[in-house]
Amino acid sequence: MAKKTMQKAVLFGLTLAMLMPAVSAVEELRLELKEGWNLVALPGEGDLSPGDCAAAEALYGLVYLRDSGTYVTMEKASELMGEQDLKSYLMMNAFWVYSFRPCEMGFALRNGTSFVGMGLDEGWNFLPVTSDMVNTSLNDLGGGCDFRKAHYWDAEMQQWVEQELGEKFSEDQLHKGFAVKTDVACALGEVQEEALIANE
Repeated sequence: MAKKTMQKAVLFGLTLAMLMPAVSAVEELRLELKEGWNLVALPGEGDLSPGDCAAAEALYGLVYLRDSGTYVTMEKASELMGEQDLKSYLMMNAFWVYSFRPCEMGFALRNGTSFVGMGLDEGWNFLPVTSDMVNTSLNDLGGGCDFRKAHYWDAEMQQWVEQELGEKFSEDQLHKGFAVKTDVACALGEVQEEALIANE
């Protein structure tokens, strides 16, 4: 049974395993999953490991494909996009994972994702909270985006919570996802200089 469960976890992570050349600097991260639905994001380039989630009954992953406006399983997304393109997509777009119990996956990070240049489509977008977003707000992120609404997913309570546009992202939100609405397609830019001064 344990072997079968491990195989399920490996199957889920099939397209998440990053086969990048080894480099000297690797940061070991833990990706926490609550029981139920979790909106998460890959921290960047690196290697995903099942951690103690390997002992969970199963993990189910759903990816929202922006081009078609549909949800597909992780395996289907890999089939449609190809493994390498999906890896890149999951670093720039948050995705859903269902876990039957709380657990943690491991991630050996080689190169972290930055919000700079991250593209948004008109309407709702599932974005990752990157390390350079922490202690900044959507109002600080600059670029050509005019945000209308934002919500983050409270995995503990299994519900959406509104995030004010001036509310700063916290360490607790790091590597998790949030939903943000824009009226037009745009790209995030660098943090505004006044925001950096205010955060010092």
